[in-house]
Amino acid sequence: MVQIGNITYFDKEDKEFLVSQTMIAGVVDERIKELVDEINGIENLVTMNSCQGGSEPYTEQEVKDRGGKGNHCPITYVDFYAIDHDYYTANLLIAFIIAEIGSEERVSGNMSFEEDGYIDEDDYFQPNGLMSLRYRIEGESPEVISEITAAVRKFKKQLIKF
Repeated sequence: MVQIGNITYFDKEDKEFLVSQTMIAGVVDERIKELVDEINGIENLVTMNSCQGGSEPYTEQEVKDRGGKGNHCPITYVDFYAIDHDYYTANLLIAFIIAEIGSEERVSGNMSFEEDGYIDEDDYFQPNGLMSLRYRIEGESPEVISEITAAVRKFKKQLIKF
């Protein structure tokens, strides 16, 4: 990560590391992995957190892969960051997805400032006084994941033409 003022941002080296982490079994929920991969396939974006949503517990294997954590968060979402300050592409992706789905009730997107920091040896978050800009795409339910994924694919095709 690089710092400008009190804002941190990610660069291509960070993206390579973060994308390599999504290849580890159990890190990304199976039903949302395709969407995560599509977003990571956009040159100046990288995903950080995601959840397929739903209230059902993980399968027995998923519980093992996740170190014994057996409940899903109820929200279907993908968080991502702009690489090298390409906030234009990040904002455009959110607008494109909402326009494609045609309903802000089924899918939403936003950008927020989040406190930056690190995880200490006791697994507690320690703020470092810096901020980063996080983008989020959120679906009303796991059923909308395939529609969001299709919209991201369409966006990528149009981005290449642009």
